Amino acid sequence: MSDLLSQDAILSETVLKARTIRFADRVKPMTLNMGSVPALASDLGFMSKEGLSVKFVECDGSPQALAALEGGGADLAQVNISPVVAEVARGAKLKVVWGNVHGNPLKAQPTSPGPPGGGVMLVSSLSLSSVDQLKGKRIGISQKGATNHLALVPFLRKHGIDPETGVRWVEGGTPIERVNKVIDGGIDATWTTSQTLALFEGKRNAFKILASGKELAEGGGIAYLVVVARAELVEAEPQTVLAAVKALVRASREFSEHPEVWVAAAAKRRPEVGREAITKLWEQTRGHWPVNGRLDPEVVEDTVAVLVKAGEVRAKPSVPVRNWVEMRFVDAALKELGKRP
Repeated sequence: MSDLLSQDAILSETVLKARTIRFADRVKPMTLNMGSVPALASDLGFMSKEGLSVKFVECDGSPQALAALEGGGADLAQVNISPVVAEVARGAKLKVVWGNVHGNPLKAQPTSPGPPGGGVMLVSSLSLSSVDQLKGKRIGISQKGATNHLALVPFLRKHGIDPETGVRWVEGGTPIERVNKVIDGGIDATWTTSQTLALFEGKRNAFKILASGKELAEGGGIAYLVVVARAELVEAEPQTVLAAVKALVRASREFSEHPEVWVAAAAKRRPEVGREAITKLWEQTRGHWPVNGRLDPEVVEDTVAVLVKAGEVRAKPSVPVRNWVEMRFVDAALKELGKRP
């Protein structure tokens, strides 16, 4: 690391020239949970206070957001870690610099007020009456490798359906468009969230809940949202990466401690949902905001092992985790801002 700025040198950067960065996120529209931190950190000026002007790019799935990063269309990207692991295993020069959501996204945490998987479900056409009938059917996803795809892989295996050959994956469209395709007969089923279904109150008789969040949770699966940069940016502009990480930590703390701030900002981004529903969604995130930048190489190592065992990625990267999980930015941010309980 002799050619990189040391942590102390990064911290000594008191003035950061205005820098425009392109930040890609793996979903559109913005999710109403901890995954909203990058978008709302930009909207509310946390990024600009750190000297960054942000162009936010919403993508349709983690693979698309990661492709934008690797292709030069983005400087940073928030994605599920699965495609990152796959790309690093293929030799991609990527660095994970910040962590967000971690764990089986469907299982209730000890402090979670809701039931396991309360916010997600598998919806299907009225012609299906059981999960077993999914064999050979069309399942809508944003893209292979995206969370809405990977969450179903272990679930299908548990029900004796090969996720590679036993169903037809139909890629593309937004979450709202995919539910509409279920209703119109364009696909047979799709994984979705309560946030999306809140927009279909008048059409609840046009589809069915084939599997609840609890049933999906029992199938396994894991999600780990991370922010990734190309190694080139980390080496050339470590102060830019640090500025972004500090903004994400500051925003996470603000949203954790002041729900009204998050609700107002989220309602502006997602006016179709309504403040009452958004307020309830904040309650589901209580205690889960990444106030210390949820990043730990040992947790990443364990996550990789789970992903390989579940078949969500083909192979473990040959390079050590600490070579592609860059801790110095989170460490530097916490040294300056302090660590929260």
